[in-house]
Amino acid sequence: MTGRDVCPLDPDDRKRRFLDALAERGVVQVAAALASPGVESPRAARSFFYRERKVDSVFRNAWQESLKVFCGRLESEIVRRAVDGWTEERVSTDAMGGVIRRDLVTRYDSHLLALLARRWMPEYGERVEVTDATPRERRFPELPGMKAEELRALVASVEAAAAARRVDPADDGAPGTA
Repeated sequence: MTGRDVCPLDPDDRKRRFLDALAERGVVQVAAALASPGVESPRAARSFFYRERKVDSVFRNAWQESLKVFCGRLESEIVRRAVDGWTEERVSTDAMGGVIRRDLVTRYDSHLLALLARRWMPEYGERVEVTDATPRERRFPELPGMKAEELRALVASVEAAAAARRVDPADDGAPGTA
């Protein structure tokens, strides 16, 4: 440890600052840096707190509580983004880049919503492995009376319809251009 790695704070005050920063940010290295003014080495800053955690059971328990607080804050933010959404400005422009219209739109994070659904409704994220040995009723419960060849024909017709709807990326949609 160099002379530049000495923190002027009282160890108890330093630990309080660390726990507050850990609850706020959730990252040990960031919390250690925020609670260690004058300590230039991130490793030296972290080492102090890891040593204290080994020898001080009250600090160790408070560390865990700070992480729980952070997790609660994190979950609240996930819910906010997934359920409440956030507002963004959408700008429509003409071909010359001039602004035609400005709108406020609410955006939602569907990926976070799916993660929440998997957490609170485990069956939502449940995956069923399908093999040839899996009974047809379990593989396709909505088609219990359909024979294998009927199912193949249905799948082929759906695939053909999907292929017919595919757009050629080179086609700009203007009449007479292909």
